[in-house]
Amino acid sequence: MSTALVALSIVGAAAVGCTGMIGDESGTGGFGPGSENPGGGSAKDALVDSTRFPRLTHAQWENTVRDLLKLASAPGVSSSFTTDPPGSTFGNDGNLLKVTPGLWGDHQKAVEALGDKIAKDSVALAKIVPAGLTGDLDAKAKAFVDAFAWRAYRRPLTPEETAELIALFKQGPALTGLADPVAGGVQVVLTTVLQSPFFEYRTELGEKKEDGTVALGNFEMASRLSYALWNTMPDDELFAAAKDNSLVTNEGIEKQARRLLDDKRAEPMIADFHAKLLDFDHFNSLNKDATLFPQWPATGMDRVLRTEAEMFVREVTITQKGGLNQLLTANYTFVNDQLAPLYGLTGTFGPDFKKVELDPSQRAGFLTQIGFLAANASPRDTDPIHRGVFINLKIICADLPPPPMNVPPLPKDDGGSKTMRERITAHTGKNTCGSGCHGTMINPAGFAFEAFDAVGKWRTTDHGKPVNTVDTYPFVDGPQTYDGAVQFAKVLTARPQVHKCYTGNWLEYAYGRQKAEGDAALIERVATASMSGASTKDLILKLVLEKSFSRRPGGGS
Repeated sequence: MSTALVALSIVGAAAVGCTGMIGDESGTGGFGPGSENPGGGSAKDALVDSTRFPRLTHAQWENTVRDLLKLASAPGVSSSFTTDPPGSTFGNDGNLLKVTPGLWGDHQKAVEALGDKIAKDSVALAKIVPAGLTGDLDAKAKAFVDAFAWRAYRRPLTPEETAELIALFKQGPALTGLADPVAGGVQVVLTTVLQSPFFEYRTELGEKKEDGTVALGNFEMASRLSYALWNTMPDDELFAAAKDNSLVTNEGIEKQARRLLDDKRAEPMIADFHAKLLDFDHFNSLNKDATLFPQWPATGMDRVLRTEAEMFVREVTITQKGGLNQLLTANYTFVNDQLAPLYGLTGTFGPDFKKVELDPSQRAGFLTQIGFLAANASPRDTDPIHRGVFINLKIICADLPPPPMNVPPLPKDDGGSKTMRERITAHTGKNTCGSGCHGTMINPAGFAFEAFDAVGKWRTTDHGKPVNTVDTYPFVDGPQTYDGAVQFAKVLTARPQVHKCYTGNWLEYAYGRQKAEGDAALIERVATASMSGASTKDLILKLVLEKSFSRRPGGGS
């Protein structure tokens, strides 16, 4: 039997029973997403319930292990973990994440390897063992457990938990075969604690208040803030705030939220959000017709396109302290010698990326960058349908129904005389079977980008005819007409619907659940600030300072 399994059997039924409880508990407490709760306000501004036991994502597991064990970098083993079920844009919906049997085995294998490695590495061991341990083995065991285990559980231990782990530490040499009793004790406690449900999951049980809502406790808020803004466990200062009882006040929460957002450790979180929302993975393995597009490199463009997008997002959100308006309208980007020709830029460029200004009559923001345009195009032609679908789903959050089964492909233009817009209009435009979504929502959004070819280069003709980029989109606040991508970008930034979409996506990311009907008023408040020019960081701050972040409905168990 493995060390970890022996250790778990010694710790006793309490931890194992908790694993079963957490794995099976839905956490809905009788309230589904968006349902009303008398303690939470009206139907439009109600607290939305969610699981009480959100599991760490694979990325959070990696980051937490890194910070808990004070490693130089994350272990880098989660790529082999059992894949989580699909169902959310960002992969962190706590209502969907469970420790399945397969994932439990993956974690066991990874943790046992880590425990063995650290126990045999004096430098690594010294980072997590309190300096100057003295006294008998009981004293040394208590010193280590007191210093380590509560950080792994992200809360104070109960006396019973402390006693169990001390007893387990003392059996380290017998369970591991290590002669050094401290190294053996560390190994067996580490491999046990990192497989505990109190490490794998965050608990958000809270305390019921007079108004009927449940407020998260200090240590629960510390973890909620840290995982929302840093994607890892709390640091020492955040733990200190929890110990000082300052995370149950709005002032205390705001102070720590501002500190976390201003720290460089928030930058990967902002980058990850945009990479997933804007689907940077779609840049992978883009093939283009070498005869038609000789400037498109045969290899390496996936990394080039991703680097451009990542540097652009960082420039907007971190350096310039901008937000959605700038993401959709900024007329600059970052290019190297492979990208510059596709933008029609002259001058000397090398392999390193540098910031350049683009023609403001042609380019505006992410949606006119090579990555988005080339990823949503075929090897030879533009693809207004996929460009339009992306914008409807990711930028506007339009409610598109799923496509019907057995949709016939776009008919070929054997004569080569029709523009792409003419072909699509004939097949899916008004007065056709595709007139519903395609003719009114998908096509109008996609046609705004017909001045960009299959690799994102600017063009004025298609099959010898002038490109037509004029169209009208039926926004919630009324139809808007535009001519081309630059005008369309300005229209998008002036629409409340678009800012609600961006805000709603940030809510899903920061709150770790899908948005619901009860979030409507909250999203509208924050989206109004975004529309007025609030930065992305300010938008995130507003979301975590909302009551919905620190409280939940009082119903349920």
